[in-house]
Amino acid sequence: MRREALDHAPIVNEAHARHVLAAYERHYNEHRPPSAQSVTTRRP
Repeated sequence: MRREALDHAPIVNEAHARHVLAAYERHYNEHRPPSAQSVTTRRP
């Protein structure tokens, strides 16, 4: 998941990287198919 998120955005510092990863995590968790929504995901 991290590589997929970080490959698409130029990261300027650690705070920016954390922001990008948090946004990707929200997007990923909100757009999963209904059959996978009951499965919990680990935070990176």
